[in-house]
Amino acid sequence: MEMGIGIMQTLPCPVCGAHDGHYDGCEKAAMEELRERIVNLPCPKCGKGKVGVNETDYYECRSCHTQFSTSGIVDCADPERTQLLDERHDQIIPVLVLQRKGDGKFPLDQALEELRKRLAKRSRTSRRKR
Repeated sequence: MEMGIGIMQTLPCPVCGAHDGHYDGCEKAAMEELRERIVNLPCPKCGKGKVGVNETDYYECRSCHTQFSTSGIVDCADPERTQLLDERHDQIIPVLVLQRKGDGKFPLDQALEELRKRLAKRSRTSRRKR
């Protein structure tokens, strides 16, 4: 068995400059964390949208804006029952379909978009300084 010296080259984070992970407060790390927390489940109603968590903590389809409740709080006497399939976490989420459509406000999506804009602006200004 032969043993040799191995060298591993890592690229630094373009935002904070850390070679192994990120420094505290790095916006790129915050962006990666937000991406991990954003839910994109197939919509059982329209079949084409991606269901995420909206500002009122209901699941909502980004396409047809149908809202789904997991808590049993509903807006009609006999709500339709269905399921959301979360393949990333390998689980089935039983939900009740709400009659009221959602507003399409997703706080995690909005926070991610704001971070993207800040990073893009920072990137443009750093290129101009060179």
